[in-house]
Amino acid sequence: MLAYIRLPETLRPEYRQPLILKSVLQRFGELFRHKAFMGYAFTGSFQFAALLSFLSGSPFVFIERYGVAPRDYGLIFGGMIVFMTIGSLLNAKFAPVFGAGKILRYAVIVPAIAGPTAMVMGWIEARYGSIGMWPFLLCFAPQIATISLIGPNSMAMALQRYPHMAGTASSLMGVMQFGIGALFGAVVGQALDGTIAPMTTAMGVAVSCAWFPTGCWCRAGRVDGSWSGYFRHGRTSERPKLADTVRREFRIAAAFAVDGIAISLKITQS
Repeated sequence: MLAYIRLPETLRPEYRQPLILKSVLQRFGELFRHKAFMGYAFTGSFQFAALLSFLSGSPFVFIERYGVAPRDYGLIFGGMIVFMTIGSLLNAKFAPVFGAGKILRYAVIVPAIAGPTAMVMGWIEARYGSIGMWPFLLCFAPQIATISLIGPNSMAMALQRYPHMAGTASSLMGVMQFGIGALFGAVVGQALDGTIAPMTTAMGVAVSCAWFPTGCWCRAGRVDGSWSGYFRHGRTSERPKLADTVRREFRIAAAFAVDGIAISLKITQS
């Protein structure tokens, strides 16, 4: 409330929209009809859902299934946060050079391979118990690391076409991310059966769904919002806008990483 009262409006006057329900719904409708925007929104949302699936299931799987001590699980969790931080640093360095679109296009491939691999391994482990914990960690690490590449760049690509209603677009993506993520996390929590299979299945489905919009829908799209060459960004006049958005998302991811490390340290000390 204090921020609303004291902070000045920074949005250009011609882009400001009235806070009227009908106007808000019209803007949401415009976003829902834009296939490229929804593609990027689904990519970021399903990748976030994979993270929440991991957060929902990993404590029970590692501590109860594999007998990892709570202190050691804190170290595993902290290690995943380190991978996220490394991904954020790499993204901040290379996004202004290669463009958010190109990085996103290649970043989604990594979890699209690691996720289904872990999913199949989870089914085998649930049935035979012959794989163990460490191969799964090798699959989880790249999935978690690429969250820092996929999240900010999908947000940047989705928002760059909507400077006149960036707040509406950002809020819609936030609702989608936490809504889909909460759904996956709840399913994992209800489906836990003492094996790693529910968690790896949810993560595998989520990252596959994250790859499909970027790999199939948006890859066919044009900058004008239709369908061919939407990813041809990088060394263009729009690069500073992309770079600014990616840097802003990087700062958010860095803050999240610091919080995650603090949580892991508290777990290890308990």
